[in-house]
Amino acid sequence: MEFYKIHNSIYTKIIIVLGVSYLVFMTLQMQTHRYIFKQHHFKKIQQSTNNLLKYAIEDIGEPIDTTVVKNIAKKLDIQIRVITPKYTYSTPVDMRALRPEKIINYGDKSLDIGFDNGLVANINKNGIKYQFIMERKEDSFDYVISIFRLMIGIYITVLLIVIYIALRFIFKPIDILHKGVKKISEGNLDYEIKSNRKDELGELIDSFNGMRTHIKKMIQAREQLLLDVSHELRSPLTRVNVSLELMDDSEDKKDIENDMKEMESMILELLESAKLQSEHGALELENINIIDLLNSVYYYYKNDLPGIHLNNIPSEINLNVDAERIKILMKNIISNALKYSDSKGKQVEISIDNKADFCSINIKDFGQGIPEDEIPFIFEPFYRVDKSRNKNTGGYGLGMNLCKKIMDAHKGNIDIESELGVGTTVTLRFNKN
Repeated sequence: MEFYKIHNSIYTKIIIVLGVSYLVFMTLQMQTHRYIFKQHHFKKIQQSTNNLLKYAIEDIGEPIDTTVVKNIAKKLDIQIRVITPKYTYSTPVDMRALRPEKIINYGDKSLDIGFDNGLVANINKNGIKYQFIMERKEDSFDYVISIFRLMIGIYITVLLIVIYIALRFIFKPIDILHKGVKKISEGNLDYEIKSNRKDELGELIDSFNGMRTHIKKMIQAREQLLLDVSHELRSPLTRVNVSLELMDDSEDKKDIENDMKEMESMILELLESAKLQSEHGALELENINIIDLLNSVYYYYKNDLPGIHLNNIPSEINLNVDAERIKILMKNIISNALKYSDSKGKQVEISIDNKADFCSINIKDFGQGIPEDEIPFIFEPFYRVDKSRNKNTGGYGLGMNLCKKIMDAHKGNIDIESELGVGTTVTLRFNKN
């Protein structure tokens, strides 16, 4: 995972572009220098070498005097090999053999010259072959080029490291912005990015903070509107309920009562959600046996189809929770599991994972499931998978949002796993510490 991040990092991409650009530039520069050297300077080297070696061959004379060969080699600080039809003499004795592919004829049939770990030459005269090594390896052009390449490699490495550090500093606000966006996406609208940068990235951070503040105000205004409307609706709903009590029993009365229950449920969820975000709506925590609470909700729904199966539930798990809100939470989750299950299908399963530091309640149904692309939005207020908002296929999209807020208030987690046509599992994880 770490390699994947490095491989896809913008810093890595910039470093690669700079590194490749530098390598291309240096390669072109070296090839240009080599071309100029071969086309111009090498001709002068060839002419000078030719003149020098002709004088050396004249001094050696014929017949070959090995003492003279040795003295000339010492005087000129070169190595000489003389190959005659009868014998071969070289100074030093272990003079290395020349590689023919490294030596090229440059127009003079009697002279071959090239670079084989240094400047070397072949001269044929009167049936005698003279071989000369004019430079030691460490003084040769190829050796200097190889050292140059090594130094270029070191320079590039150091340069790229320095550039990487500089880029990390210059683009540090990008990492800060990434962290801020992640916090905002998690719902933390109080997170503010702090930076004293005065450049374009600093301005981007200021714009981000302004956007965060604007979004927070919009959400607060929306929630306050919902809260105000919910409060205002309670009085007329109460009057309607009183009027219903005075009506004769009929199908119309029953339909109105069902609609009133739905509206009261929606208003209760809105008010409860608002309380959780209010400074006056703090949790009333108490140490209770969460199993007793689960059993009470189970008995409330036990006769609803397709039924509920408690799978190896322990008798006691004590947690510090707000009992009334956890009951609302469990009712929402279990009622949804029953609602979206086939009445003739498998029962809803409830199981518990009880660990040393946490406790998880798992509610699993075998109903229609939720499309994968819809799961990230399930906890959004008023969000429903069924866009028609038919009341026969669900409520008003407030239940799961309230469940999320209740779990967040308890510093716990609520997770959903679902597959179309297979079913849905909701996991409520409570931290014991």
